[in-house]
Amino acid sequence: MTKIKPPVLIIDDDEVDRYILKRLIKEAQLELRIFEKTDGQEALDFLEDYDANKKNTLMNSHP
Repeated sequence: MTKIKPPVLIIDDDEVDRYILKRLIKEAQLELRIFEKTDGQEALDFLEDYDANKKNTLMNSHP
């Protein structure tokens, strides 16, 4: 059975800040599906078509 990971969207223009947050999530052993965007507009564009973007991300993350 496939375990469903709740999604979390990290929005920050600083790559280091995004990295730190992802690392904290990993260290806390939280099983989340992480999406990253660098600004608010990019995040809004992603969320407008979230279902399609989620499917594309899943398809691109597996060889």
